[in-house]
Amino acid sequence: MKTDWFEAEFPGEVIARESLDEAVLTTEFTHEANSGTFSVRLTALPPNDFKTLRLQIWLNVFAEQLLDGFEEPMGVLSDDTTPIEGGFVRSLTARIDGESGVQVHARLFAAEQLKGRIVTATALVPAGAEWTERAKKFLESVRAKSSA
Repeated sequence: MKTDWFEAEFPGEVIARESLDEAVLTTEFTHEANSGTFSVRLTALPPNDFKTLRLQIWLNVFAEQLLDGFEEPMGVLSDDTTPIEGGFVRSLTARIDGESGVQVHARLFAAEQLKGRIVTATALVPAGAEWTERAKKFLESVRAKSSA
């Protein structure tokens, strides 16, 4: 799947949903498989809000919101931020403690070329080698466009 802002290889059919909340436009592209959910969320922040904070701070805000978005406590298994051209990518894996064996794998992109947009790719899957491999394959396929 290709958009103006990212490309990704979903494991199947994708459903897109759009929402507007307090001047923040979010479009989410999701594929739900047997026990896993694969999604890419594109969030367009108001330009003045985006310029107020540095890119890495926005990346941290979105990562914390992702982890806080689950009702159950989470244990972070890995968390790494890497510089990319004009910005950063943050990759993290967390275990949802309240749900038996469920993990969330995520990659978040913030870059000048995205013009105030944050790309958040997630795979919510059962623990285990097969599902972890599916999650990694999906996340590795997600690329924020270098220019749009």
